[in-house]
Amino acid sequence: MKKYLLFLLLTLCIAAVRFQPVEKKPNVVFILADDMGYGDLGCFGQKQIQTPNIDQMAKEGMCFTQAYAGTSVCSPSRSSLMTGQHTGHTYIRGNYGPNRSRVSYPDSIFTMAELFKAQGYATGIFGKWGLGTKGSSGTPNKQGFDEFAGYLDQNHAHDYYTDHLDVNESVVQLPENSGGKKGVYTADWCFEKLKAFVQGHTEQPFFIFFATTLPHDKYQLAVKSQYAGKDWPEGAKIYASMVTHLDQQVGELRKLLTQLKLDDNTLIVFTSDNGPATLAASGPDSPAFDAAFFNSSGGLRGIKREMYEGGLREPMIVSWPNHVKPGTTNTNPVAFWDFMPTFAALTGYKKPITTDGVSILPLLTGGKMAAISGRPLYWEFHLEDSKVGDMKQAVRWNNWKAVRNSVSQPVELYDLSRDGQEKTNRAATETKLVQQLTILMQQAHRESTYWPVPGAQTMQR
Repeated sequence: MKKYLLFLLLTLCIAAVRFQPVEKKPNVVFILADDMGYGDLGCFGQKQIQTPNIDQMAKEGMCFTQAYAGTSVCSPSRSSLMTGQHTGHTYIRGNYGPNRSRVSYPDSIFTMAELFKAQGYATGIFGKWGLGTKGSSGTPNKQGFDEFAGYLDQNHAHDYYTDHLDVNESVVQLPENSGGKKGVYTADWCFEKLKAFVQGHTEQPFFIFFATTLPHDKYQLAVKSQYAGKDWPEGAKIYASMVTHLDQQVGELRKLLTQLKLDDNTLIVFTSDNGPATLAASGPDSPAFDAAFFNSSGGLRGIKREMYEGGLREPMIVSWPNHVKPGTTNTNPVAFWDFMPTFAALTGYKKPITTDGVSILPLLTGGKMAAISGRPLYWEFHLEDSKVGDMKQAVRWNNWKAVRNSVSQPVELYDLSRDGQEKTNRAATETKLVQQLTILMQQAHRESTYWPVPGAQTMQR
């Protein structure tokens, strides 16, 4: 255990790693669903919601059954993905900073988009950003993206019939939605911009961050025919329709890549930013939805905003023809912060990168990785409103998972190899392990100006 105690400290001191690029730089499309649970896809056990296109992608690619988001809520999870750092280190640690303000990336942040741009890629984001406010240094165009179309702010992103969206640094009006009209469904509007980007970059490698808002609330979409006659609550019908709508877009995108003869040289990742949500009705146009109705957490404990597996573990599929073996399943624990070094390896990026992750490229191409076995994985989530100054934490080491729901609460301990639903707290009988994993939490958390936690103990050197 001792050799792992310094792991999380050392990862931020990674020297220049000499990555070897593949022969031809592949296009990369990263599809990030919003609030989709581990059990919402057919290929991950869902029986009632239809996802044939994503299921087909799974048959042609690799499913990761122990893949983790950056944390259990939107903005910090996305920050973890974009920076390659877990939420004890990444710049943005919560949806809100002090006094419910939004925190924006400074110029000094190095993002995944900047990595791709440095390697000659055209870069585009379509959907939700949530890492920088208008006029700040944290907008997508100032963080490595050539093109942006969608929402800067995650609260704005709740409305699928908003009367305006952002395109690059400008606001675009949607008169079809003015005055309460519902002429343009914004998830489709963003997807059309994405397709146009693909069609305009057939001669240059591209990186697309398809940051869709589906199936996040508000639950707004005409119920699809296959669900209209179901004896389900209205919110469940709409949620299923939104998941299936995203599935149809994935199918349309893959078809477009095939038509343009880009499919053989395009790596696609599909996953979600955090676990599913249970929400009360939000006005007459957004009914309530209970994540338990479809078993959206896939039998795992917890949902969005929780540190249990259902809030953190996500469905993840990677397809890459002639590189990723079709129909394979990978059980290695991987996390959002692994993608930065993975894409560095993929593109041959040679400069030093500051990351808590490791490249999983060997896993994708059929190799093995000794370094991935036994490493700790860490998450934190900073509480909002009246609980500012507190946080939830979790760390996984091998099959042991420690959870602390507040810095003032005791650490819980679960053996995921025998108790995947985290029902039996082993803390009372495994006191030495509790101490060891508590030390890992203390090492992993670095104090933040915007998210201070006075009661947290740290062991940063």
